[in-house]
Amino acid sequence: METKLFQEYPVGKRAEMLESNAESVEEMTYSKSLMPEEIEKVRIDFAQKAIEINSKEEEFKEVSEEFHRELKPIKKEFKESLQVIKTRQKEVTEKVYILKDFKEGMLGIYNCQGDLISSRRLTSEEMQLSINTNLRVVNQ
Repeated sequence: METKLFQEYPVGKRAEMLESNAESVEEMTYSKSLMPEEIEKVRIDFAQKAIEINSKEEEFKEVSEEFHRELKPIKKEFKESLQVIKTRQKEVTEKVYILKDFKEGMLGIYNCQGDLISSRRLTSEEMQLSINTNLRVVNQ
């Protein structure tokens, strides 16, 4: 078969000649070789798309970072609330009062309401009396 048909006709007329001589006309996808000027046009379009993609990705990164900065404290509060619900306790930082009970040999830690937070046995170093301890023991 010939590789080129109706070359003696202009491009528009070639399509007419091909249609009138064809058995059938169908739509089909195939790979077509491009001319150098067509390839250059694709390269220019490709470069413009690359710049546009890079710009959009940078914009997305900035928006995403801002979103995560705003979301971070909300997530932290959410986790803290979840922990409170699970344990039925809340972690607090406040002034506590440490008292020694020499009779029982215990050390007690109390909050400002006078509630015992924790206790433990006194160590041997803590069992030694100081001047302040002597005054408290004498006054009791």
